[in-house]
Amino acid sequence: MKTAHLIAAVALVAGVAVPAQAQDAPSHTGPRAEVRFAYDFVGATLRTTINPQNRGTFAGDDASDEGTNIGGEVGYDVQAGPAVVGIYAGAEKGSTQVNAISRPYALKTGMNWTVGARAGVVSRDVLIYVKAGYSNGELRGLLLPTASPTFFSAYDSKRNGWHAGAGAEFPIAGGVYGKLEYVHHKYDTATVSTTEELRFSRNQLVAGVGYRF
Repeated sequence: MKTAHLIAAVALVAGVAVPAQAQDAPSHTGPRAEVRFAYDFVGATLRTTINPQNRGTFAGDDASDEGTNIGGEVGYDVQAGPAVVGIYAGAEKGSTQVNAISRPYALKTGMNWTVGARAGVVSRDVLIYVKAGYSNGELRGLLLPTASPTFFSAYDSKRNGWHAGAGAEFPIAGGVYGKLEYVHHKYDTATVSTTEELRFSRNQLVAGVGYRF
């Protein structure tokens, strides 16, 4: 169902964008702001620091689950000929939950903050770009009803990391634009106990709608 929601959002953005082909070529210079809806694929790996090869707390080996998040991004771009460079900052709220098998705990995503730069080329009014920068993601521990109040029950960590991705941005009408994007986030390893550490990453498929001022 979550994947279906993303497909519907992508179809809506792409469908509205079709009339833009008949318009004058838009400029990609100036400030912009957008709302973003993402399919979020989150992975978590718990390792013991005594024996790093002994995994298996989550889903037998590496655990992952999918969810959605919604957020926004602001930025400023400069176009010179077909080339475009810019900076951006964003925030999003996630709700993906990764469950454990051998223990009655779960991990749930929270806020994610990003700052970065992008560069691309405009072809037939469509901006094709790559992006990269800093990420700060939240991962909270949830105590399930059958668990004793230990281990992840009080875990709440905001992890620094990085992200990289690529996307396409296309005009809709006036200063309104749509976009499709893929982003990978990788966060610093977190120490959750004296003998265990947690690795955390996510992959996102993003559909967005924005306005260039």
